[in-house]
Amino acid sequence: MKIKLLSITLILAIFICALLPSCSEAPKDSAPAITTHKESSYDVIIRELEEKILELQQNQYISEAESEKKIKELQDKIDALRAQYTTAPSSSSATLPDSVFTYTVSNGKAIISGFTGKDTHLVIPSQIDGFDVIGIAENAFEGYSLKSVIISNGVQFIDWFAFYNCTALSSITIPSSVTRIGHSAFDGASQSFTIYCGNDSFAHKYAQSYGIAYTVI
Repeated sequence: MKIKLLSITLILAIFICALLPSCSEAPKDSAPAITTHKESSYDVIIRELEEKILELQQNQYISEAESEKKIKELQDKIDALRAQYTTAPSSSSATLPDSVFTYTVSNGKAIISGFTGKDTHLVIPSQIDGFDVIGIAENAFEGYSLKSVIISNGVQFIDWFAFYNCTALSSITIPSSVTRIGHSAFDGASQSFTIYCGNDSFAHKYAQSYGIAYTVI
């Protein structure tokens, strides 16, 4: 009887030992890592403008004339961006010329301090050289011959005199992420200067407070 029990115990032990390696062994065919492509600031801005155009086309609560006017303004911005940054008519991989911006880094975030290029239609990127852009520094573009500026979503502030005395500046698009605009940031801009902004955003209230022309987009 003891021999029989010993035999059964031995068989069970061998069976359990045989199972253990297969239980602890990692699967041979593990799922491959998924990588995602991060869109450039250019791609994101173009898509956002196109989405705004689509929303206007579907909006039944504004007049046709007003809708057409806003759509044309947005389309003009898209055309200006493509003319500046598209390397070829069929290209879909255009990127912003990050190297032309000067910037400082604070707590791992970039603050744009200037521009060394000659473009008059400028896009402030949301990232530069791997750093998230959080602001535009004091006097960053003072006196520059800019005609239009689009600030990418993610930028949080525009400091004092950032665009002071930009006499040709006729429009700037400010995202809802901007929650601070410094004193005299746009003083000296052209007479037709207009702020394009989201409804009830900080930029919207700023424009109303200072009597600056604005268009809600």
